[in-house]
Amino acid sequence: MDAALTHLVAVEPKLKTWVCQSGLPSAFAAPAAVADDEGPTYFTSLAKTLTFQQVSIAAGKSIFAKMLDALGCTVTELTPERIRDAAFGVIVIVVDGKQKQTINGVSCGLSGAKARYLRSLSAHFLAPDKLLNVDLQALPDEEVYRKLIAIDGFGAWSVHMFLLFKLQRPNVFAVGDLGVKKGIAKLHGLSDAQWKKMKEPQFLELVQHWAPYASLATALMWSADKVRLDGADTGSAGGGLGLAPAVRTPPASKKRAAADGADPEEPVTTGETKRKRRAGEGSR
Repeated sequence: MDAALTHLVAVEPKLKTWVCQSGLPSAFAAPAAVADDEGPTYFTSLAKTLTFQQVSIAAGKSIFAKMLDALGCTVTELTPERIRDAAFGVIVIVVDGKQKQTINGVSCGLSGAKARYLRSLSAHFLAPDKLLNVDLQALPDEEVYRKLIAIDGFGAWSVHMFLLFKLQRPNVFAVGDLGVKKGIAKLHGLSDAQWKKMKEPQFLELVQHWAPYASLATALMWSADKVRLDGADTGSAGGGLGLAPAVRTPPASKKRAAADGADPEEPVTTGETKRKRRAGEGSR
């Protein structure tokens, strides 16, 4: 952590002030707790990502709990086989004008798209040529990306969040996230008119020097609304740089997804919450 902060402050001096005011993101201040919150297995974490698409935190938790109940298992017992063997869509119940699927005859609040995504996820984790017995932590970022992007319901944003929060990789550039874009714009003094016209490659070009510690800088960008860079405190930054890190949780931007089956253009940041937002994307 000290090495990451030292590097980032050296290449991006304004981050010294930024960290002093915002503290460290929880993924870095309490990494074990964040990883556990993602789920006990890679499969569980990814299943939660799909389940939490397009809904509030409370609704996502409710849907996920109902899904586990319908499957007859706890979160630690959730496996690809349980999804594979479940009876999806036996009964269709209309909720708020939308059709909701059932699992084993129990309504869980899942949409047809999410049910399809979960079955695709299960199939990938059971396929010898895909994710069966694959240790994702042992793979390089690019290979993890290639394998997960092939699953229905996953796009670049979701894969980046999995890399950052579950695998806790150090060099994730999540410049497709709206909150990260806003943070980068603030860091570089860009007006709304300027940054809203920019494409992802342009944002990426601005922050290439964050490597090899882009994940920490990325997470810091979500606290942009708590930081003032004009005449703010420029004392030592966190950790080994002199400031005891304050625990900051990731933003609510990471809980609302883009449209079912569509790569999110810009997941919307609405502030910080106790849990990170999950998103799912289908088209690549």
